[in-house]
Amino acid sequence: PIYLRTASDSIRLVGLPVWPGDTNNDAIVDEADVIRLGQFWSKSGYARQNDDVSWSMKKAVPWEQLKITYADADGNGAVGQSDIRVIGLNWLNTCDGTIATTGKRRAVVTQASPAFLNPVCVTTPDKPNEVMLELRAQGATDLFGISLGLQYGQLDGLRLLSAQPGELFQGDVLNVIKNEPETKTVWLGLSRKQGSAGSQRAGVVARFLFQKVETRGAFGGTDFRIVELGANDSQGNNIRFHLEKPTIGESLVDDASDMPKEYALMQNSPNPFNPETTINYSLPQAGIILLTIYDTLGKHVRTLQAGHMEAGFHSVNWDGKNEMGSPVASGFYFYQLSTSVFKKNMKMLLLR
Repeated sequence: PIYLRTASDSIRLVGLPVWPGDTNNDAIVDEADVIRLGQFWSKSGYARQNDDVSWSMKKAVPWEQLKITYADADGNGAVGQSDIRVIGLNWLNTCDGTIATTGKRRAVVTQASPAFLNPVCVTTPDKPNEVMLELRAQGATDLFGISLGLQYGQLDGLRLLSAQPGELFQGDVLNVIKNEPETKTVWLGLSRKQGSAGSQRAGVVARFLFQKVETRGAFGGTDFRIVELGANDSQGNNIRFHLEKPTIGESLVDDASDMPKEYALMQNSPNPFNPETTINYSLPQAGIILLTIYDTLGKHVRTLQAGHMEAGFHSVNWDGKNEMGSPVASGFYFYQLSTSVFKKNMKMLLLR
C-alpha cells in the first residue's frame, strides 16, 4: 500500500492497521511489548484520530520509521509512560488479521467519583540530605493503571536515587520508570494486567528517593511538579485525579497500620533493565531470609541478601553482576525469596 501524508494536522490519510498494546506487531500483547517501549522511548510522530484503546484494530498514519508507529500504544503521538497502561489493559489479548480472538470492547468514560493524588515529602533526622516523595492516592475506584512525569530539583538541586512502585502497585504488575537527569524529570508508568482487579483502597502509588546535592534555603516540597498525569480503571475508563500541592508529612510505611500483613516478593523495577534493577519484598515478621538469583538453567548467579531481617518493606539493588563481580549476559533470570514459611520466584529480563 501507498500512504500519503501531509504536514497539516487537518488533512490525514490513515491506513496502517494497529492494535493498541501490540507494540511489536506480533499479534499478542505480552512482555515483549514492554521491551519495545524502552527501545523507542520518547520518539514522536502522528497521533491517531481518537483515544480509543479498546482491543480492536485501529488505523494510524505511519511514522517515518514504520515499526515505531506500533509502539505508540495509546495513539497520542508519542512513545512514553502512558503506553504502559494500554499494554496492561490488553494483556495477553491476541488477534488474527482484523479479528480479535480475545478481549472485549470498552467504552471509555471518565469516573465521576472524586479521586485525589497527594505528593507528600518525607525527611528523617538521621539522613538530612535525603528526601522521600510519596504519591498517595485516595478516592479512586478500581485504580488499574497510572502514568505521570515528576519534575524535581528546581531549587534544591536534587538527584534521583531510586523510584519504586508503592503498595497499590505491588505483585505481578507492569512498570516502566525512566529518569531524565538533563530535564530533571522522572517518567513513571504502572499497570496491572487484564484479568486482575484494580485497587479499591487509599495508599501509596509510588515512592521517589532523592539526595540533595545543593542547598539553597530550607526544603519545603515546592520543587516538585507533576505533569502529564493519566489514570484508568480495569475497564479502561479514565480516572480524573485532583492533584494536591506537595506537603510535608510522615511516611506511610512508618505507620504500624501500614506494616505488611503478609509475605510478598514484588516484580523488579525497572523490568526489562540495564544495567541495574531494584527488587522489593515485604516481611510481616522478623526472621532469616535468603534472596538469590538464578539463570534459566537453575544455576546460581548471585546471593543478594542472606541473614536476619526486620519486619517491614525492604528493597535491594542488583547490578547485573555475578558473585565474582563480572557482568552477566543478556537474558531472563529468576530471583527467589526464601524464609522458613515462605518461598517465591519471579522472572526478570536483562538487556545489555
